[in-house]
Amino acid sequence: MRTIWTVKEADPRHVSAVSQGIGCHPITAKVLVNRGITTAGQARSFLSPALSNLRPPARLTDMEEAADRLCRAVREGEPILVFGDYDADGVTAAALLYGFLSRCGANVGVYLPHRLREGYGLQPGQIHRIARSGAYRLIVTVDCGSTNHRALAAAEKAGIEVIVTDHHQVSEPVPNARAVVNPWRPDCPSDLSMLSGVGVSFYLVIALRSRLREVGFWSKRPEPNLRDYCDLVALGTVADMVPLIDENRILVLAGISVLRQGPRPGMARLMAAAGIQPSEVDAEALAYRLAPRINAAGRMAHAIAAFRLLATEDEKTAGRIAGLLNRLNGRRREVEANVLAEARRMLDREPTLLDRPAIVFSRPDWPEGVLGIVASRLVRQLNRPVVLLSVRNGQGKGSARSIPGIDLFKGLQQIEDDLRRFGGHAMAAGLTVSADRIAAFAERFEAAVSDQTSGTTFDRSLAIDAEISLSDISEGLVAELERLGPFGAGNPEPLFMARSVPIVSAAPAGSDHLKMILRPPGQIDGLPIEAIRFGAGSRPPDSPVHRMAFRLRWNRWKGRRRLQMVVADIDEGR
Repeated sequence: MRTIWTVKEADPRHVSAVSQGIGCHPITAKVLVNRGITTAGQARSFLSPALSNLRPPARLTDMEEAADRLCRAVREGEPILVFGDYDADGVTAAALLYGFLSRCGANVGVYLPHRLREGYGLQPGQIHRIARSGAYRLIVTVDCGSTNHRALAAAEKAGIEVIVTDHHQVSEPVPNARAVVNPWRPDCPSDLSMLSGVGVSFYLVIALRSRLREVGFWSKRPEPNLRDYCDLVALGTVADMVPLIDENRILVLAGISVLRQGPRPGMARLMAAAGIQPSEVDAEALAYRLAPRINAAGRMAHAIAAFRLLATEDEKTAGRIAGLLNRLNGRRREVEANVLAEARRMLDREPTLLDRPAIVFSRPDWPEGVLGIVASRLVRQLNRPVVLLSVRNGQGKGSARSIPGIDLFKGLQQIEDDLRRFGGHAMAAGLTVSADRIAAFAERFEAAVSDQTSGTTFDRSLAIDAEISLSDISEGLVAELERLGPFGAGNPEPLFMARSVPIVSAAPAGSDHLKMILRPPGQIDGLPIEAIRFGAGSRPPDSPVHRMAFRLRWNRWKGRRRLQMVVADIDEGR
């Protein structure tokens, strides 16, 4: 598989306007222009995001109805059931709404389904059990519900009202519920489709707090500061890999600030278990060290443990649950490695699969809880959509992951007659297919992906923000670039390229990494630059390197920081 390097072209007039207007390095200005920020005013707004800049909740269709109904339930002490999902987005959304309602003194409970025994979303069987218990007549879904028509019909028949809050694609017609708050519904004018499930829940809480204020509810109790809940929003948003732009960027930055200053007991203990100092928290730490531990509960046991960690105010309980999640995450890594190795062996036995536009693998009794994350790893390696299915009891259940430009949900909609059920969004989906239809599904799914590719190849690409010299690199530049974060989907970390890079020394680091010392060309006495390439093996590249693609970061350790290049790719020019 080739890697194509493409250096972005930024209009020099815009680069100059931004650089001079805000007094930043021209390289920083070029990165901003590459992200569509072409004026000094836009740059100032981007660099100074504030919660006050969030668009109002009323822009979301049905939001006022949802807030009104919950306001009445809170004031009258009516039991409310928060129904969530088992991944980090759903768990944080449930913890957020439960926490806020509890602060209101509401009569509130939580239900998180078991990933293996119940599956994703609201099911008719769950409604029947809730109805028989008589405990609840009002359910609020978080991060699910948009495709659960049968369950919502069962709820209506049982006299249970449901408020759906979700961010997944809506299967038409819009579900019949008391309110459906989802920025993806066709009649929603909000322009908030980038929100995660926990982001939609946060917007519901904003609307509910305002509604309670209007009726004088806060005259007898302290009004909660919603900034305190942004840690949950940040974790769920980053974990769900939604674009870190606009509202998401504002919310994640606010959440990171909360985590650095005074995290709730569960977050503090989870950070300690992951070896993270509060000052080190950033989007990368959320994505790769905290979110996997939250997800491990639902993948390996039951998500309720992760919910209890985030909801508890007791330090001792938080420490116990954080330890449990750490152990579950260790088990998850082992299981994940085994599934990934088996998938790689399947590719090795049949290398012609790499000529296809998508990969579909199924195996008996693969652990369903890790299939999504293994599919994500294969997507990064193969640069094409991947579907992994675990086959048992006559059906295959699993996960699909995609690449930018190929809409999974749209593709699955084209072949939904081959599926028992599916749901998700453009980049990630869950699905169930009859075991005897898997081969037919794979063939039709490949065709659906081909329809979206227009004959393009699946070569890996590197989108480079700017070609620079090592002599351009300084601590001041790295400090400016850090302010452009948090980085993730929709706001990628800046990537640079340098030519003829001299390597002073290179040595293995860890089991599969390479640590290098570089020196700017022609500067014998110049300061050396530390570089690391992860997963590179131990063979040092030729010196000088023809072309090197890299990111610039702070390497933080024990309260200290130093500049570091993280090498993304090397072209030795052979």
